[in-house]
Amino acid sequence: MAAEQVGQASLRAEDVDRQVKNFALEEFEAMKACIIQKASGWKQTYFEETDSDLTKTVTTGVTATSFGQVPRLAEFPYSETSWTEVNTRLIKHAIRGDISWEDVVSDNIPVQARTLLRLTRGVTKSIDKAIITEIATTTQTAAASATWDNADPAIRDPIGDLLQARATMKIANWESKDGFCFMHPTDKMNLMKNHKVVNQSQFYSSIVTSEGTVERICGLKIIECNACTARTVLITAQKSAMVWYEAHALSTDTQYKAGQSYTIRVWAVGVPVLINNNAAYKLTGC
Repeated sequence: MAAEQVGQASLRAEDVDRQVKNFALEEFEAMKACIIQKASGWKQTYFEETDSDLTKTVTTGVTATSFGQVPRLAEFPYSETSWTEVNTRLIKHAIRGDISWEDVVSDNIPVQARTLLRLTRGVTKSIDKAIITEIATTTQTAAASATWDNADPAIRDPIGDLLQARATMKIANWESKDGFCFMHPTDKMNLMKNHKVVNQSQFYSSIVTSEGTVERICGLKIIECNACTARTVLITAQKSAMVWYEAHALSTDTQYKAGQSYTIRVWAVGVPVLINNNAAYKLTGC
């Protein structure tokens, strides 16, 4: 066999860029609730529309208390929609790792591939954490009736808590059916152990989709997410509450210094925005 020389292709690790991208798509959890919108500027401006129902603006000569009861030949009641301008700036999520040339060509494990995967995981987790933190800024919030693992089983009521959240969002004109329910793994465990969930199949089901098994409760898709804070459950309407303004999609790059090292960089640039406050709900003390 011919001798190998420094820098020859046969000595280098395999190209795992495609694997990393596919892995990253599966790793994103909170991103599922976001509309992804491309951004070209560092500063993003959007207008938040008032989502409450319109009410009558008092007009001289109009005595009706609503849009009904308008007398013959009377002026129509008047109302108008309003918007609030909001600004935000993009954020860069990035990480770097260095691997020695010796590790790549001689280690018993695929060091380069594993490093790429772990670095990518770091960036996706950072982005998911930012999204979860933004959802939690909603002012639509309430405390759970009791902790979901309370010492007194009789007062645990996760079903009631989730139904209250759905009702509140519906009253604010947002449909939460097929929405997302983000929760910490501990809260998911406490939820699934609850006797009301175990005994009432109409509250809970599993279906298989192209992404695997998706669990639902009260019409909500459960997303078990390590980026969530324990005892805080977040609910969003599907693709309505959150936008991810993306200037640069998740990317990886490997720079090779012949016979010395590989430097791997992973990065993404964007910012999550809660564009519709009432399309999200926060349950605390779960």
